[in-house]
Amino acid sequence: MISRVSIAAMLMAIACTSDRPRPPAIRFIVPVPQDRVLNSFAVSPDGAHLAYAAESIADGRRRMFIRSLSAGDGVDRELPNTIGATAPFFSPDSAAIAYFARGAIWRTQVNGTDVPRRVIDTPVESAGGTWTTDGRIIFAPLGSQGLMQVSDSGGPATPLTLLNTADGELEHGWPHALPNSSIVFTVSERGRDPHVEVLSADNERTRLRVPIIGQAQFVDSGHLVYSFLGNLMVVPFDPDTREINGVPVAVAKGIQT
Repeated sequence: MISRVSIAAMLMAIACTSDRPRPPAIRFIVPVPQDRVLNSFAVSPDGAHLAYAAESIADGRRRMFIRSLSAGDGVDRELPNTIGATAPFFSPDSAAIAYFARGAIWRTQVNGTDVPRRVIDTPVESAGGTWTTDGRIIFAPLGSQGLMQVSDSGGPATPLTLLNTADGELEHGWPHALPNSSIVFTVSERGRDPHVEVLSADNERTRLRVPIIGQAQFVDSGHLVYSFLGNLMVVPFDPDTREINGVPVAVAKGIQT
């Protein structure tokens, strides 16, 4: 028996120019065992692994599981000592994974050969994290704060963004690292829908003029992928100029996020 709750992942490559062939979309379903309730998930940058946090029906505890997408054997492997894990995100080289649990951010190897190491204490309520190519972990502690940053080896956290209270900003959340170490993140404002901005390496903020509610992620085809009004959307995006270079297109409809 397979639980009605499942992870659906879409790997997409969309041509950036008209002279490049467009490869077909690849769709697959990863079922969650019936004795678990899905919490959150992430796909590794190299596309080889899926990590997901799920609550065990037997004892009510969340744990982290890893599945190899390249092996195709359908085997989920539990990462040891990950009780309470949620909101996973991978290192840029896909060898390690970080997650929130028990009032902290932890990191461990994807192969499960080490003991999870505490990176930094965090508030219970956090809106995601991301791991940059220059060795930082960016996280969103919420509670009327901006994004924070810490070395991936641990140490003190420092502010990365500050709320613009004059514009009614309430929180910065759901950071996602771009290849050039810029950060895409979501801005919540009083009395308005959330919007998405890009923070450059030199701390310049650029608002993206495209209708996005929630979080966005960058894929190597040169696109931002995001959900909007129940649709999975893609739009051409240049991380170096921080500019949208086309019209958003719905690639899947009627999705739940």
